[in-house]
Amino acid sequence: MITNLFSDNKTLNVLSALVLITLALFLGFKTWFTWRESVQVGKPTPYEFTINVDGVGRAEIRPDIARVSFAVESRAETLSSAQNDNSERMNSLIEKIKTLGMDAKDIQTSTYNAYEEKKYDPQTGTYDKVIGWVVSQTVELTIRDLEKVSSILETVGQNNATNISGPNFAVENDLKAVDEARLEAIADAQSRAQAIADQLGVKLNTPTSYNEWKDGGPIIYGYAKVEAVADDVSVAPTIEEGQEEVTLHVSVTYSIKQ
Repeated sequence: MITNLFSDNKTLNVLSALVLITLALFLGFKTWFTWRESVQVGKPTPYEFTINVDGVGRAEIRPDIARVSFAVESRAETLSSAQNDNSERMNSLIEKIKTLGMDAKDIQTSTYNAYEEKKYDPQTGTYDKVIGWVVSQTVELTIRDLEKVSSILETVGQNNATNISGPNFAVENDLKAVDEARLEAIADAQSRAQAIADQLGVKLNTPTSYNEWKDGGPIIYGYAKVEAVADDVSVAPTIEEGQEEVTLHVSVTYSIKQ
C-alpha cells in the first residue's frame, strides 16, 4: 500500500514537471515572437533596396487677375469738411468703376487716414501753425477681366486720384498648369530612376513614396505705357500682362526587384 502511494506521487511529480516545462517553453516562444514582431513594426525599407530620384516639371501660364490701388486725398479747414469731400469724391469714383463691370466684392478700402496739416515756422523751428486737415482714402481693386485694366486706369486718372499703383498681375487659379508640370516632373523622375537602374544592372519595382512641392511664383508686374499727348486729350495706357512659369518638383522612391 505504501509502495502504491509512493508510485502515485512519483507519477504526479513527473506530470507536474512536464506541465511546467511545456508552459515554460510556450511562454518562451511567445516572448520571442512578440520581440520579433516589435522589431519589424515600422522598420524602414533598407536604403540598399531603393532608388530615390527628383524630377522637375514646368508649365507656362498667363495671369488671370490684376491688382490696382489708388488714393483720393482731400484738404479742408475742418476735419468734417475734409471727410465729406473725400467721401463724395471716392464714392463717385467707385460708382464710375462699377459701371465698367467691376464687382463690389473686388473693391476694397485698404487704408483711411486723417491728420492735421501743420505749417513749419522757421522762427521757432516747430510745426505749430495748423492750416487744416488732410483725409486720404486708399482703395484696392482686384480686376478679373484683364481687358478692362486699361480703361479702369484711365478712369481713375481722370477723376483726380493720387498714388496710383499697379497693375500687379498674378495667377489666382493655377491648377491646370500644375497638372501639366506634374506630368513633366514625374516623367523626368522616371527617366532618371530608369537610367540609374540600368547603370546598376537592376530592375525597378513600383514607387514606394512620392512627394511634390511648388516654387513660389513671383507676382508679375505689368507694363503700362502712355503716349505723350495734348493736355486736354485722354489716352488709355497700353497694358502688357506677360506670363508666369509654374515650376513643380517631385521626389519619388522606387523599390528594386529582388
